[in-house]
This record gives sequence, structure tokens and C-alpha cells, in this order.
Amino acid sequence: MMDLKSFMDKYGNNFRTFGHGSIHGLIASVFFVLPVVAINALFERRSWKYIMLHWGFWAVSLLIMGGLICQFTQLK
Repeated sequence: MMDLKSFMDKYGNNFRTFGHGSIHGLIASVFFVLPVVAINALFERRSWKYIMLHWGFWAVSLLIMGGLICQFTQLK
């Protein structure tokens, strides 16, 4: 069985692209941000347009952050 160090030495920097990180940011926004924003807005009796606007802001923010972190982080 391979130990963690040899595995990370071999595969640690694969898929270090902006697109890969932005996909992870989108997934995080759908599964973490959207439920929080939607539940809060529904308790405040806001519209779905309000929910999508605020979720869209956070989705774009997490897309950019995920992309930049993935692009410029290199494992040594």
C-alpha cells in the first residue's frame, strides 16, 4: 500500500488549474451558501429573485477564490 507522502509526491499537483478550482467553488456555493441564503430569505419572506441575486454574488466570489487558490497553490 502506498503511503500518503509518496501518493502526494506523485499526484499532488495534478489538476492545479483555475477551472478545476472554480468548479469546487461552484460546488461549495451550491451546497453551503445557497441553503443558508435561501432559508434566511424564506424566513424573511423575500422573493426568489432576491435569493438568486445574493447566491449569485457568493457563487461568483467563491468561483474566483477557488480558482485563484487552486491555480497558485503548489504542493512541495
